[in-house]
Amino acid sequence: MTLFNKKTIKKILPNVLYKLCGHLININFRYYSFSYNDTSTCASDLFLYRKGEFQTHFIAENRLSILMDQEITCHHTITCFDRNGKVVGVVNTSNPDIHTHISLSEINQGLDEYGGFIHTTRYDLDSLKKCHLKEKMEMGQHRSYTGYRSVEYGTDGVFSYVHGNFGGISIDDQGNIKLRATTRKPFCYVPQFSFDSNLKYELFFSNPTPKKIRVTLYSHSTYEDNSEIGYLEIPSLGTKLFILDSELIPDKTSNCIYWVSNLPICRSICFEHNSQTTLKTFNVFHT
Repeated sequence: MTLFNKKTIKKILPNVLYKLCGHLININFRYYSFSYNDTSTCASDLFLYRKGEFQTHFIAENRLSILMDQEITCHHTITCFDRNGKVVGVVNTSNPDIHTHISLSEINQGLDEYGGFIHTTRYDLDSLKKCHLKEKMEMGQHRSYTGYRSVEYGTDGVFSYVHGNFGGISIDDQGNIKLRATTRKPFCYVPQFSFDSNLKYELFFSNPTPKKIRVTLYSHSTYEDNSEIGYLEIPSLGTKLFILDSELIPDKTSNCIYWVSNLPICRSICFEHNSQTTLKTFNVFHT
């Protein structure tokens, strides 16, 4: 017979202590924190942009127009960060369309070679009143899609799309960036994907938490012991790149690459390159 169940423990322990215990042992872990007075009306995933050899194209959603099935002007804001989490560019545009297409490659600001960005929206008070909505209506999580294509083929190339990484990032009325994502005890993330030693992979990791995060990557096979193949130190709101190639991927049928970190969801955005094809092609997906 169990003397203490979950409900009993919650009654005995103060709320703060209960959350702390749950965090330390990864029980009832909360990915988001709503402990502060957040005055923002929406939260965003942490998306990835690339420059140089790639064009980056973002599809921004007008969520209120979709929900109300009517034309409502949406004020979109794209806030870009460099690889170390510093704000390096802000783009504002207004549009009543359900989807607004924004080319981040054409932003004439000091964008990094790669980095993260967030998408937030705002609606005029008159528009909200017409829809019988409150001024501080929470519009949910922005999880739109970002497309990438090679600059080499220009407009003849096609975009490969992927949605954003785990974020929970918002901007309050004073323009302050609020981070809702929380850290956890070290957690092993195993991709649902087998890396091919004949291909090259670029793994982009983003950090939506307020703290600096370390991601350590390991290689494992049935023939060898686990071995560390590298690590990344990612500052808050930063994005870092780790390259996997034939030197790091075990040339075994049962190989596995995995990583350990304190991120709530340590999923990377992966670019897969095949140099053996005639055309310069790539694929992008979440690991």
